[in-house]
Parts: sequence; C-alpha cells; structure tokens
Amino acid sequence: MATYSTDLTTATDAASGTWTEFGSANTGGTPASDTENYIQGVECRSQTTGTKSGSGNPKSVVYNHGSDLSSGWTSGDAFFCWLYYAVGANLDTFANSGHQVGIANDTTNVDRFTVSGSASGRNPYGGWFCPAVDPEQTATNSYGTGGAGYQYIGGIVYTLASISKGTPHAVDAIRYGRGLISMTGTGGSFSELAEYNDYNAGGTPPGTSSTSVDSGRHRLGLFQESGGTYLWKGVMSLGTTASSVTLTDSNVTILVEDCPNTYADFSRLEIRNASSSVTVSNLTITALGTTAPGNVEVFNDAPFTLNSPVFNGLGTFDLDANTDFNAPTFNGCGLITLNEADISNGTISGSTVAADTGAVHDNRTTTSPTSISELDNCTFVQGTNAHHAIDFGTGVDDDITLTGIEFTGFDETSGEDQPGAALRFLATSGSLTCNLVGCTVGGAGASATNFFKDDAAGVAVTLAFDTITLSVTVLDATDDTAITTAHVQLLKDSDKSVLLSGAVNGSGVISDSIAYDADTDVVGWAREHNVSGTDYIQQDFSGQYTANGFAITIRLEPAE
Repeated sequence: MATYSTDLTTATDAASGTWTEFGSANTGGTPASDTENYIQGVECRSQTTGTKSGSGNPKSVVYNHGSDLSSGWTSGDAFFCWLYYAVGANLDTFANSGHQVGIANDTTNVDRFTVSGSASGRNPYGGWFCPAVDPEQTATNSYGTGGAGYQYIGGIVYTLASISKGTPHAVDAIRYGRGLISMTGTGGSFSELAEYNDYNAGGTPPGTSSTSVDSGRHRLGLFQESGGTYLWKGVMSLGTTASSVTLTDSNVTILVEDCPNTYADFSRLEIRNASSSVTVSNLTITALGTTAPGNVEVFNDAPFTLNSPVFNGLGTFDLDANTDFNAPTFNGCGLITLNEADISNGTISGSTVAADTGAVHDNRTTTSPTSISELDNCTFVQGTNAHHAIDFGTGVDDDITLTGIEFTGFDETSGEDQPGAALRFLATSGSLTCNLVGCTVGGAGASATNFFKDDAAGVAVTLAFDTITLSVTVLDATDDTAITTAHVQLLKDSDKSVLLSGAVNGSGVISDSIAYDADTDVVGWAREHNVSGTDYIQQDFSGQYTANGFAITIRLEPAE
C-alpha cells in the first residue's frame, strides 16, 4: 500500500490555547470556542463582529502561541492558517486589505499579509480557505512598526457593512512548515492523497504508516479535492529521497493555488528517488497565480511518463533523461530544461521566459546521436517576449538534426543573432551544421531567407533545410569486419534514379546527404569481386528513407 505523510507542525488546532485580538483590529467580540462552524478537528475560534464596519474598524481572531516561533524558523517555511468569513461580498477588496493574516511578537506591532478580498479566491461566495504565508516575505502593510517575531498569528477582516448577528469571523488550525505532502510505496492515487489531506475522522489516515496529524483529525490545506479537481500548494513529493513510489493514475486535473505571500519555488511537484516510477495519462495542471505558479522537478533519472499532459501557466520544468512527456502542451509556462527528456509531439506556446532566452533549454553534454529526436514534431509559438524557441547548451558543438518542428512568431526579418531568433547556440567555438528536416516557419516552408539563428557565443552554425543522410555499411558476414573494397548502389525504387553509387570508405561506409521530399522506397545492391582476395556474393536490399534518413548494414557472404 501507499504511505502518505506531511512535514507540517501544528501550532494550534483551535481547540485550546490563548486567543485575543490585535490592538489595532479590536472592534469584534472576544474570540471564543465554536463547536458548530469548524473546518477541521472538532472546534474553531470565532467572534461576533458587532455594528462597526469600514476601514477604521477591523476585527481579528488571533492565537497567542506563548513563545516566538521565529527563533527556530527554517527559511522557506510558511504558516498555513484556516480562515473564514461568512459573507464574502461584505469584505473590502484585496487591494484594500479585505482579509489578512497578521503575524507579530506582540499585539501592537504587526506584519499584515493580504490573502483575500470581496472578489478574490472563493469570494464573494465565502467559506473556509487556508492561505500560505511566508513571514520572511515583504508584508502588505503593518500596524505600528511591524512584526518582529512569530508569537501571535491570526486573521484580520475589513468589512463594508456591519453584521450584528452570529459569529461570521473565524480561525481554525494554524500549522507551519515547508508544506510538504508525500506519497511513497505502491498502489496510491491522487484521490487517496486528497483523502489523506482531508482526513478528519480520527484514527489512522489511509496508508500503512501515514503521518497521523492531530490524532487523525486534520485538514492540511495542501492537496484538497473539490468538484472533481484538486487544489494544490506546497511541495508534492511523489516518492522521497529515502523511499520510492510506484504510481499509475489517469484523468487528473490539478489547480495550483494562488499564493501571493510566498516565493517562486514554493509550489513544486518533485520526483526524487531513482527507483520511483510515475505514469499518468491525461494530467492537466493549471496555475491560478503568478508568484508561485508551480514548478516541476525530476531528480536522479527517475522514470516519469505523462501521456498528453497539459500545463497552463506553470513555472519552470527541470526534467531528466527518463522523463517522457508524450505530446505535452505547455501554455504560458516558464523555462523547460530537458536534461535529454523527451517532449516530442509537444506544443510550447506563449513561454514566459525573458527575451534572448530559450523556451526550451537543451543542455545535453554531447551531440551523439546527432538527431535530437526528443524534440521531433514539436510546435513552438513565441510569447510576448522576444525569446528563442530552443537554446542549445555548450555541449552541442557538432552537427545536429531537427525534424518536423514548426516555429511561429520568431524573428524572420531582422537577421542573425537577434533575441527573437528561433534557435540559439551557446557553444563558444568550432562549427556545426543544423539540419532542419520537414521543419516549417509560421506554417510556410522554412528557408534560409526567413529563418534565423543566434550563434553569437562563438560557434559557427550553418542551417541546412530538409536534408537527410543516406548511409550503407558493408561488412564481412563471417567476422563483421569492414569490406573496404566493396561497391554500393542505392536507387529510388520508383524511377531508379541514383542516390548513392561508388566505393565505400575505410570503415566500409558510403553516405551522402540529400534533400528530403517524402518517405520514399529504395532498392540497391552491395558487391565485391575478388579485389581483396576474397570473392563475395552480391546482396540486393530494399527499404525506405524517411525524414530521419536511411541507414542499413549489409553483410556479404564469401563465395564458395
């Protein structure tokens, strides 16, 4: 069975402890136990909001931890606070600090972080939500001189109209940590991960040895299911450094929660263990914000297979050689670093990378094999910045072949070495030929007059359009040594026009590059008549050249 865990530590489950208001947000009632309106555990803390409203009359429900948590704080961690306001439309706007988290070491000097407003998040519908706040980030505003520590943590509301009945403002559990939720072992699923996240029944959550937070009464706010989709923030670790995961799932839709009070790498999907194996079909991940849009990172060559995934507005992708994204779609995402991952048949549109940067960075350390098949049949559409489609790292310093790629919107008019040229080469010396086979520019056939590259780093790059390599190798069938005196003829089967004709080289090879037109059947023969002292039997052969070229090895039998 799968095992699930989290790194979150509970500061309070809102069932006990000391609760108060901040001095400058004290126009509500004294926070009190509420066993009816809780979201997790068995109670929360809520307050009446009285008859006062407007910007001069904020209310707060604040937990006093009794000691300053900042002294042992780990940089990058965040507070996760369950907050509630019953009438979302009655909050002031996000811009006017409608709903905030306050963090301080006393009730007078408070750092305030805006987390919602009348038309933000779940509002105007209202309801419980669990924002993440990194107290090391710049606060939206403050009371007094601002917070100097983390002893007092709570919710603050600025309301537009008074609500004199009930207790519309509440705070439930407050936790802190990196926001890690993990799955290890076998037989797990995203739906079970969400069940663990929201396990509020008491006892042991799903999994053989899952972390039991607050005696099994918890809602973590990290990976929650809602209406057939999952809302995610923090680090989702499929496998850990110490333990692998084997996961197979399908038809999964994930929304990355907007976390404006965190940082770029706050939400991250990661695979760390080399023995892990993750396969998901029809995965869609969409970012709801831009501060922490969700990054994807694969470590240690762990097998990671996604069939037809769709990524909307995500951050960076740091992939690995055993990553196989079959026909992926990247809409408005950040830098994709391949590390030889396969994204063939993919669509990369509207990349958010900066000008003069590649939407995809191919950082292989060698150009063998020369055919960059991991990018076959991809479509690149330039975003608003004058970025490249592909950056080739310094290890790409020999001939390469790109096949079936369409480039739309890239620099076609201003000449070489421009920020918006489709291809950039970062090798600093030498020369290479970049063969573009079946590639198109803006839907039209690529040509040397409307397709540009940036090789200003130093390597001299020649673009060759629609060329493929034909190669025939002739060996002795008895010992696989090259027959260096062999002759070869290769012809188109349709009209018998000659493609290759002549003697092989010292390695037993004859080859040439031709313009690719269409997949074409070929026929040919290889022979050697006693020039080497051995008489060989002629061998006929046939095949087909494609956009990837043609290569065949012929083994000749000695004559009796």
